[in-house]
Amino acid sequence: MVVSDVFTSDGTVDYFKYDPDGDAGLERPEINFTIEDEADAHEYEYIVYMRESIPTGWTKSDWEIDEDAAYTTGQVTAPGSVEAEWNGAETPKGDPDEMPAGVYTFDIFVKEYDDVDSPERERLDAWIIEVSESGQARYWGLGRATIAGADDLHCGSVGSPP
Repeated sequence: MVVSDVFTSDGTVDYFKYDPDGDAGLERPEINFTIEDEADAHEYEYIVYMRESIPTGWTKSDWEIDEDAAYTTGQVTAPGSVEAEWNGAETPKGDPDEMPAGVYTFDIFVKEYDDVDSPERERLDAWIIEVSESGQARYWGLGRATIAGADDLHCGSVGSPP
């Protein structure tokens, strides 16, 4: 599984602008990406974590999503284009437009399951695109490994499969 073709409603790959009082593009920014899975396609759950862009002081380490990060989530039943719209809520069940206006960076985490709605689902694959402290976008393909201590971890640049 590979996540590629990442862009936002601003046309950038690593940040978007949000303004709850702005026009539709700023009030409800979109993070777009494509899930590719030529090997063995299943169902997918995605989580897009976002945090206000700060030039210094981002202490997030690999695999650690900051507790202050807002996020949105969704599911798709097959590989293809995904349009994740964010309504400004800190969590999917939060109040719309509760986050402050600003510029936000984001990480995309996609998990593959046989049946995404099953209470006993087992993750088959995972892929994360994160923006590092330096602003460099990176991808991590996890295969069947767990997030902590992944033995089959692959790293590279956005959209370049291992």
